[in-house]
Amino acid sequence: MTLARHARPHPARSPSLVALALLLASSQAQAQAQAQDSRLPDSRYPAMSCSKPVKPFTPLDINSAAAAAQYKLVVERYNQQAQAYTACVNAYLDVAMADVQRIQQQMDAAVAAANAP
Repeated sequence: MTLARHARPHPARSPSLVALALLLASSQAQAQAQAQDSRLPDSRYPAMSCSKPVKPFTPLDINSAAAAAQYKLVVERYNQQAQAYTACVNAYLDVAMADVQRIQQQMDAAVAAANAP
């Protein structure tokens, strides 16, 4: 995306607007350069794919045993989904931490190799 495409034509641009445009262009180029330096796909770590369950609404009025039993089933289902979500998040974090440790080991090895005589 270029700044010129979004700028309105104006007969007399102030120096501060020109400086702002140059600053924005420079920071965008710097962000692109940093993204290119990453070894991760798309310059970011893969996102977590766990589905967070939606907390059930408490009914305003439970007058019958059938309504209470139905609500109890909904809560039990939610609790099972919440446990599965927690397990999924913990598994994601375990894999991510293992990745971080492998990267740290590779960094340590690179430093050791660079410092070797």
